[in-house]
Amino acid sequence: MHYQWISRLLGNDLIGVDTVMAPFAHDVLARSAANGQSLVVMIDQSKVNDAHQMVMVSLRLGERALPLAWRMKKTQGAIGFADYRMALEAVAALLPAGARVMLMGDRFYGSPALICWCRAKGWGGGCASSGTCWCSRTVGKRRWRNVSRAASTCCAILN
Repeated sequence: MHYQWISRLLGNDLIGVDTVMAPFAHDVLARSAANGQSLVVMIDQSKVNDAHQMVMVSLRLGERALPLAWRMKKTQGAIGFADYRMALEAVAALLPAGARVMLMGDRFYGSPALICWCRAKGWGGGCASSGTCWCSRTVGKRRWRNVSRAASTCCAILN
């Protein structure tokens, strides 16, 4: 019974996910950015079923990811920038004024279009993979740089 109710709710085209999530997401983002804290926003894609993929933009809270916006697409392959840009724009619209943002994603999100989008929004960005990492962020005396570990590459803030 619960599955059927959730399935009908999520399948209802009259419910705007961004509209429903906006008050909650705006509050969480504002609290997380309080006192000048940088926001780590993550992007990832998941297979929903054999015909659909979902891209999700989440806020990193400790070791958890809190979904803020997502988009579904009927495809068996990767979702391109034109499609996941809509989820990023939804999150960007919810950010408090002056928020510092670092977007993290895996190697599939290191596209020139995304890097340009991040720069235009004033966001830092990072692409974590077993290979190289692009990082770009300078705020006052703090800057982002590459930090290698045994099996992965990540970005860290330097004081």
